[in-house]
Amino acid sequence: MTKVTPSGWVLGVDGGGSHTRAALAAPDGHVQGPWTVGGSNPNDQPRWAEHLTELLRPLLEATPDLQAATLGLAGYGELAPGRAATEQLLAGLLPEALPRELLNDVQIAHFGALGGGPGVLLLAGTGSIAWGRDGAGQERRVGGWGFSFGDEGSGAWLGREALGLISRTLDGRADAQALTTALLAALGLERDPAYLTRPLLGWVQAQAHPRSAIAQLARPLADLAAQGDPDALALLERAGQQLAAHVRACAAALRLDVPARWSAAGSVATSPLVLDATERALPEFERVPPLLPPLGGALLRAAGLAGWPVPDRWTTEVARQLSGATAGSS
Repeated sequence: MTKVTPSGWVLGVDGGGSHTRAALAAPDGHVQGPWTVGGSNPNDQPRWAEHLTELLRPLLEATPDLQAATLGLAGYGELAPGRAATEQLLAGLLPEALPRELLNDVQIAHFGALGGGPGVLLLAGTGSIAWGRDGAGQERRVGGWGFSFGDEGSGAWLGREALGLISRTLDGRADAQALTTALLAALGLERDPAYLTRPLLGWVQAQAHPRSAIAQLARPLADLAAQGDPDALALLERAGQQLAAHVRACAAALRLDVPARWSAAGSVATSPLVLDATERALPEFERVPPLLPPLGGALLRAAGLAGWPVPDRWTTEVARQLSGATAGSS
């Protein structure tokens, strides 16, 4: 029997609360992309449909030999209206006969990091969530409750906690002076000497998408912590402890063998100070480096959906190229 050599491309999409990335992979592991647009969570991003359309339409038009697609999107499956709207949009964008799967972004992150094996994936960027899987394929999620009363340890949570500390410092109820000065400067705001107006409150109220805007404070906060600011360091330490609680609860629910494996993904979970704090809070767990980033997890699943054989060298090559692309764009 003649062996059929796979051809064409598979599409992977990693859609987060702040950014959405897509890439194509070939049977030999060659990667095109990634391409990046804004966030694609329909539950809290007003322009989510515009962002997905902007990303996918030109990509699909330029790739006639697409074999399969896996899309991992933040918020998918959490609320029925958002799920229905996402499926309707993608039905109009993706070719009708194209094999595809639509997942939550934490699922592709878990698959990429742990290769489909048992363990817990901690995903923390704009929001935070843990996804676990045992050896029998049973799955469990912890967290992901959203910005209003959850997402502990995430970028949005860090930003919200920092804003609270700034407000208390401005009132005289706290004394985080260096943090307050640095973060107000990052927002382009100045202290009001007479305190007759509240520019910080005005900034928050002016944001079309407060969750993403507030989450952006995590970056200057991390920079401040790296310089040794004690208040910033304390906030990042608390974030690590909150994220560790996600991992611990997920592993306990699945009764994972000790030492349970866990891995981290997302801009906040993988930032050095937060990652170190999280790992110190999980001494009986084994942290493993991710096999692939979340976008690579989407490509790996899409390759399986297309029926391609996926040897280790394919995974290694995809990981190498995605790592190089990320380093080049940071």
